[in-house]
Amino acid sequence: ENWIGEFLRPHPPDFTAPEQTGHLTDTTIASAVFNGLPQTSMPSFRGVLGPEDIDAIIAFMRRAFLNAPAENPR
Repeated sequence: ENWIGEFLRPHPPDFTAPEQTGHLTDTTIASAVFNGLPQTSMPSFRGVLGPEDIDAIIAFMRRAFLNAPAENPR
């Protein structure tokens, strides 16, 4: 929903829409951050972010978008 998103193909999902986020688990989020998403603009952050950083991203996404408590910690 900003000018940067206009350049991303495909457009990122609307994380405020439950139909877009209902399938997301801590494992799927961690995998997307760590490995990136093929055929999208989502890069891999492997080698850049450590496990604690990825856990912090998951916690942020749960609080900000998913309105759900964290699953079992890794």
